[in-house]
Amino acid sequence: MTARTGSARAGALALIAKLAGAALGIVVNVVLARLMGPESFGLYALGIALGSIVAVVASGGMPFGAVRFLPDYLARGDFAALRGFLQASLVVTVLGGALCIAAMLLSVSLLDQTNLMVPVLPWAALMVLPAALAQSLASLLQARGHVAGPEIVQSLVRQGATLGLIGVWIALGGALDFRSALGLAALAVALAAFALWFHLMRLGRNEPRPTAATREGLRLWMGAGAGILVILIMAALNERVDLFVLGWLATPTELGIYSAAVRIASVAILALAGLGAAYTPRIAAAWARRDRLEVERLCREGALAGTALTVAMTLGAYISGDFVLSLFGPEFPAGATVLTILLAAQVTVGAMGMASGLAVISGNSHIALTGVALGLVVNAIIGILLVPQLGMTGAAIGVVAGFAVSQAVIGIWCSLRLGLRATLLPIGRRVSNVGVGHA
Repeated sequence: MTARTGSARAGALALIAKLAGAALGIVVNVVLARLMGPESFGLYALGIALGSIVAVVASGGMPFGAVRFLPDYLARGDFAALRGFLQASLVVTVLGGALCIAAMLLSVSLLDQTNLMVPVLPWAALMVLPAALAQSLASLLQARGHVAGPEIVQSLVRQGATLGLIGVWIALGGALDFRSALGLAALAVALAAFALWFHLMRLGRNEPRPTAATREGLRLWMGAGAGILVILIMAALNERVDLFVLGWLATPTELGIYSAAVRIASVAILALAGLGAAYTPRIAAAWARRDRLEVERLCREGALAGTALTVAMTLGAYISGDFVLSLFGPEFPAGATVLTILLAAQVTVGAMGMASGLAVISGNSHIALTGVALGLVVNAIIGILLVPQLGMTGAAIGVVAGFAVSQAVIGIWCSLRLGLRATLLPIGRRVSNVGVGHA
């Protein structure tokens, strides 16, 4: 088996694990919603969203630095630098996690005590450090060429452990509410992080042990991931700011019903991520070859596939949304309209195709950052304006508007900047097969 074939199989296995983990995650959420009801389930979902975003901040950009530096260190056999990066990554993540947890606990006393986030924040803080460590450890493994294993642990093992812990907790007579559910979820993430750490330590046993680890590159290591980190934080906020607005302005019951719709709609995000994983390396290779025709063809092909996929999912939600949401409980079909709207937001993402990835590949990451930031602002403003009148439907409309603005800015700007048609829109001149340059 060639290295290319092995890499393709590992990528396919990682995608399968991600989709299977998403399916298992829906099962976990159905069980929780059934056992807790929409009010407590909404607070649980809010806690998961808060913990996940803060965990990204806690990592300090080191997971993205791993992708940049570790393959080079391995190729050169520089195990001192490799060991130094590993140690620095864990130290930065632990310190960052501790600071983020302290900030979350401090904010409890600063917020209006009637805000739904006040009771959630201390329990969401339990998620931060194990989630940040799991992200960092998974990136260290993936940067060393172990793609499928970390995804299996992150997706399947974590969700399976959560489901098992819920069963044990109930069997022991424990009361299940958002507090205990967040505590069990944090424990499951900690178990996943331990499994990743054990795997990483096993790899290290077969490598030369340098007398000292290189620590001189900390600023370089963190700086390399800082730009991408900001983009990902903005993107994560853009995906979850609707939950925060609802937590601020709506009732816990509305938040719970909306959260169930968000969980189902997230399958479309994973599907688009799978398309991105399949197309981005090929686009990067074509860019490196200066093959403009291939870059444009791949971008538009990915956009067409993404649009078809998300349109089909939106139609499916329109037809069967009531039934799918009824699995969460009798109150949840009230979110069927919201589910359709949320999936429609992903159609705009699909139509813009691989423009975000192309912007980063071409050295124009500021385009992606600007687009995501504008989308976040639009999402938040429209949500704040509409939620008091329309409830969770207003939050969903904000998501559609935010994604539309974000993806339109990225797609149009990237097409004009690079002089090629990177989306399904007829913007950017059709290109001939000459050098792409490095705009």
